[in-house]
Amino acid sequence: MPPKMRTPPGPAGLTVFPECDCSTPITAKHPLAQSNPARSPEENAAMWARVIFNKAVSLGIDVVIDGEELLAFMPPRLPPRACSWFAHWLGEFREEIADLGQAG
Repeated sequence: MPPKMRTPPGPAGLTVFPECDCSTPITAKHPLAQSNPARSPEENAAMWARVIFNKAVSLGIDVVIDGEELLAFMPPRLPPRACSWFAHWLGEFREEIADLGQAG
């Protein structure tokens, strides 16, 4: 049975779980680690490139692939710190993002 939640007085939205019964044994049916197989570095890079690209597009950043060059047009409403963050990480994953553009 899951522990009952209660909201104590204090900051709104803070949920406290009382002590729970952690005596469930770890068996072969319930392995502790490796519930998801490890990804290769290439799969990780492709996944993060997709996440960063999708977030950039959702914020209104136009990402254009022009030959070997990746261009990112930042909207003026985006804070300078966010612009530099996206410029850095879009550049880091330039090849993977180019692959996304060719696949899509």
